[in-house]
Amino acid sequence: MDDLDRAIRRNRTANVTVTLSHQGLPVAHQAIMLEQKKHKFLFGSNWGESTLALVNGELSGREKELAELRNERFLWLFNQATLPFIGRRSNPSADNHKPSVFSTLPAGMWIIIVS
Repeated sequence: MDDLDRAIRRNRTANVTVTLSHQGLPVAHQAIMLEQKKHKFLFGSNWGESTLALVNGELSGREKELAELRNERFLWLFNQATLPFIGRRSNPSADNHKPSVFSTLPAGMWIIIVS
């Protein structure tokens, strides 16, 4: 575990000095809000079934609102997404859902457009 911690610190951290100024003068003794906008590594998660249902026009009402909110927050936080390709849509179940591997294609295209 110590080796892992050292490797993380060596490969994923850096010492930096940041000098802030406003109108050419150094900012001192002020509260500063710092927000990271981008990074070089991919940070993400599985986009989820609700996105597939939303993009494929399968949601309405409160379900649709919640899926839209989830997607908005997902895009704010992550810069990478994986699409579910195994599950209810791709494997028939006891309630006779038909496999629909291609239902992920519209979601994949939507991700490209909105990101």
